[in-house]
Amino acid sequence: MPVSHLNKLSLQLEQLGTGLTEFKDLLVQETSFLSNNDISSLNQITLKKQSLADNLEDQITTIQQIYPINFADLDNPELDNLPPEQRFQINKIANLSNQCFHLNRKNGMIIAALTSLNTELLNQLSPEESKVNLYGASGKTKKPDTKKTLGTA
Repeated sequence: MPVSHLNKLSLQLEQLGTGLTEFKDLLVQETSFLSNNDISSLNQITLKKQSLADNLEDQITTIQQIYPINFADLDNPELDNLPPEQRFQINKIANLSNQCFHLNRKNGMIIAALTSLNTELLNQLSPEESKVNLYGASGKTKKPDTKKTLGTA
């Protein structure tokens, strides 16, 4: 690989590493916002995450056009042709990517659990009409009669 391509690859890998570090920081912030139930900040960070994820995807595509690197397969013998500096950068990127994956998965599980909890609470606070128990003057339960008015005029 020509030196100019190696220099371009190094620059692209460095930018990708910086972007992944920023993404990891956003995921750590998201974890904090989830634990503090800070909904407005969660909404803002979600937009930032999506934008940064799109940017990272573009960077990976650009890198793979220069050199066909599969970041999921670091045992690929073709990577042995790269200088140690680029191999180190690729390993660092793979490690950061793995950390981001686990943080994002953890946050997703927290969000899913909170959503389930909120749904259950809402169902209990506003039960179906057929499950509503009303009590008469005697204290015994009776079925709701939705056809009656509240009183007479």
